[in-house]
Amino acid sequence: MIVSHIFAKTEYLDPIQSCDLYQYVVAANGIFLRAERPDLHVMIWLASTRTPIRGLAQLSPYVRMSSEKVPARMTARMVELAYRSRDREILFYLEPMPWRLIVPEQEASSVSVRPSNPYGGADALIEVHSHYAMAPFFSSLDDRDERGFRIYAVLGNLLSRPMIHVRISVYGHFYAIPAGLIFELPVGVEDAYLASVARSAHGD
Repeated sequence: MIVSHIFAKTEYLDPIQSCDLYQYVVAANGIFLRAERPDLHVMIWLASTRTPIRGLAQLSPYVRMSSEKVPARMTARMVELAYRSRDREILFYLEPMPWRLIVPEQEASSVSVRPSNPYGGADALIEVHSHYAMAPFFSSLDDRDERGFRIYAVLGNLLSRPMIHVRISVYGHFYAIPAGLIFELPVGVEDAYLASVARSAHGD
């Protein structure tokens, strides 16, 4: 089986079977997607319910890494290299335990970047690319390309207010998360997710 479906009758969920890529979970408060890979266990919220589904447990999304957060010096190094790359995007892979920063051979322009070897980075838990002067956002092209099961991030606003935007992709199901769950942020680098939440709270 590739995908399984369960009802969350309690908060405790049985382990995912090794034959499952991922699992849909119906809970009292909505539909979740659960998946596991070495160094990463996640459950993301796909849809909420207006009325709780009686007889089922309420669940909460989570992101759990086996490794420590990416250290601030490594985050700062990516920002530095992205700034030096100027108007050409740059691609990074991060492999865990201990973290290793990789800049693969790549084909880059001002609006896109691709690894020269499309099968490279297989061991990477995190993939990061830059936007230089533009805001850090995930484009429709990113949505098309980032369909593996890993953590993805974008660096942007590097000329004025460096920011990082982070999301989980579970085979094309996307879930934005605070960057601080994954990265230690050096001074001067902001979390685009938290900035967006703050703007929404102020009605901007």
